[in-house]
Amino acid sequence: DPEGKAGREQRDQIASRIDKWQEPPPARIIKPLAVPDSQPKKRRGGRRLRKQKERYGMTEMRRQQNRVNFNTAEEEIMDG
Repeated sequence: DPEGKAGREQRDQIASRIDKWQEPPPARIIKPLAVPDSQPKKRRGGRRLRKQKERYGMTEMRRQQNRVNFNTAEEEIMDG
């Protein structure tokens, strides 16, 4: 090819690729968060969950405090 037509085409292709690389990347689309469900998610069992329940659950001392004694007068606390 005495006119250099193939070389010019190749050079134009390379230049267009370089121009394409120079462009900034497209802006990311920020997706909104999904609407949360009204119920909390179900927790699976296991050693960690049992330990957590034991830590924050009802203790024997609290159970005794919550008991109601019959035939005895309770002290009344008035907030005002």
